[in-house]
Amino acid sequence: MIAAWMLYCVAIAVLFVVVGETLERALHLAGRATRWAWVAALAGSYLVPGAALFRPSAFGALSVPLARPVVAGPITSQHLGGAPPPPTRSFSLGDLDAVLAWAWGLSSAALLFSLGAAALRLAMLRRGWRSATVDGRAVLVSSC
Repeated sequence: MIAAWMLYCVAIAVLFVVVGETLERALHLAGRATRWAWVAALAGSYLVPGAALFRPSAFGALSVPLARPVVAGPITSQHLGGAPPPPTRSFSLGDLDAVLAWAWGLSSAALLFSLGAAALRLAMLRRGWRSATVDGRAVLVSSC
């Protein structure tokens, strides 16, 4: 069920954002570099769902509580003028799987396209940068 898996991944990522923010504040108060808090948060938000995907037995079952549809009593033919009631179908998260798979694929393709375009633009801009030495290191310096 793709919808449940996506909800699980988003929930894990939100938890790691909270942990990252907390670690950043604590490291800032301690006078330490704060980027490592976000490195850990980003790594955790990818590693935990990945580990759950490859070793689901280690993480237990993911239960998503859904409301049960309310079903009224049987409709008799006298209520509908002799016609039988139309069949009803309740909604489930599994109904979204095909749409979410397409949306995920299209958004991934759009992301790859934009990253490729940004890399090409950076490579073109880099040609105009001049070489310099700053603090004993060779660097490229832009005009902006």
